[in-house]
Amino acid sequence: MSEAEEKIWQAGRSAAFVSIVENVTSQLPRGKAEQAALLTERQRAIVALRELCAKFGDNDWPDDLYLADIIEKHLGRHLWSQ
Repeated sequence: MSEAEEKIWQAGRSAAFVSIVENVTSQLPRGKAEQAALLTERQRAIVALRELCAKFGDNDWPDDLYLADIIEKHLGRHLWSQ
């Protein structure tokens, strides 16, 4: 499997897990449901940022990087330099 295929597979796997978490969130107590919702929201933001960075920036960052750093360092700097 090539590196590009591996990344696509990982993205699909992650999307599937996010979908599962969203489906079970309604069964959790209120505080836990809010935490799960934040986690799934972050994962969806990561997917969107990966797509934007692939087109306008760089994807040289780990999935657990602080969102503001992703936006500033791996997307914004590229956009501002154009």
